Amino acid sequence: MSEELSFLHDLSYEEELFAANISDRILKAENAGYCRYTMFVGERRAQIALSVMRSKRFSGYKFFGGYKSDDFECRRKMLAVFGEYGEPDTEDFPIRAVTYRYRPCYKLTHRDFLGALMSLDIKRECVGDIIVGEGACVAFLASQTADGALLISKIGNVGVTAQEGASALEDMDLSERFDIISGTVSSLRLDCIAALAAGTARGKAQQLISGKCVVCEGNTVTSDSFKLSEGDSFSIKGHGRFMLAQAGQITRKNRIYVKIKKFK
Repeated sequence: MSEELSFLHDLSYEEELFAANISDRILKAENAGYCRYTMFVGERRAQIALSVMRSKRFSGYKFFGGYKSDDFECRRKMLAVFGEYGEPDTEDFPIRAVTYRYRPCYKLTHRDFLGALMSLDIKRECVGDIIVGEGACVAFLASQTADGALLISKIGNVGVTAQEGASALEDMDLSERFDIISGTVSSLRLDCIAALAAGTARGKAQQLISGKCVVCEGNTVTSDSFKLSEGDSFSIKGHGRFMLAQAGQITRKNRIYVKIKKFK
């Protein structure tokens, strides 16, 4: 990592490249006044980008994920970096929404829709939030991938109809639905957190990690010692999608009390 970004710690190689890319975008925006957009980023990368921009006292940025209301905001967002006169409106972001409708008796999940999109060779960074309700799902996508997503007519064995737009959100309960998993861990290493989240032994969690079954903030992580921070989202193949919601009090045995959200 370059010396100017040495204040950032515990980053993976991919995250170091991302931080350097943000630094380069800032320099170009300041010199050329252009506006450019990243692909969708999760909360961890958004925080990395914010750290870089704040370190440079740069204020020409805006995050948007495709939808925002008084009580809901997309968690995966694109970042716009712009010069002095280049601030974009939310409508300028290269994001399109696709709504899928199906018979409410079928219980499709976030994972089902993400798998269908990935089967079209749509990269994870091109997929924003996927919001699943009763008989409907809204997916936010990078504009260039939406045409392909509109061709999907089946999710698994369930027939769906696809149309552009996010009108289905008006009938959805957008409040977060999750269960809380609480317990203590010896550290915030990925293998410790994953073991608690999945309700399995640490050795089994390590096998899942080495088997490329754990994704953190959109990136497959294969290092047991990768450290999570509060707010980091992760998924474990076969076990679901999670977020480290709280890491706080230290117990008498020097263990860390944590709360993990398991999304429904």
